Amino acid sequence: MQQITPTILSEVIEKVLNRIEERLLNSHEKQLTTQEYIELNVLFQEEVLAKAFHIIDTQTIVSYRQENTTNELIEFAGSWPSQTVYKLFPFINFCHCTFFKDEILKAPEPAYYTCEHVIAARLARILNKLKIEILPKHKFNFIQKQIAPQD
Repeated sequence: MQQITPTILSEVIEKVLNRIEERLLNSHEKQLTTQEYIELNVLFQEEVLAKAFHIIDTQTIVSYRQENTTNELIEFAGSWPSQTVYKLFPFINFCHCTFFKDEILKAPEPAYYTCEHVIAARLARILNKLKIEILPKHKFNFIQKQIAPQD
């Protein structure tokens, strides 16, 4: 049996998420089907997916978009009592959380593809559960520098 490489897994995940997004855009229904939920459970593992849905259901997830561009950042607060604020690029599989660092970046053979924060950000976009704020360039750049400081 051939091992699934991170590249192949990434491609499969993108195809599934894009298919779900396309179906929801072209449908009056705005929720996942049972089959889609099962597919996401297999791809992301049930415990991580459940945490992502908890974030979507309990937090305000903000999409900061730079006016007149496609630039976007996603932001939401972590669970109490940590009050960590997560800022993510919506289509990049990276997060500053401890889980991502320990279970994905440092693990010799990661058991997970990503963390609940990255999944929540992507699914919130797909399910249209974002608060959208359009920002002028200087304000957007200020927030962006908080994620990726530039030299």
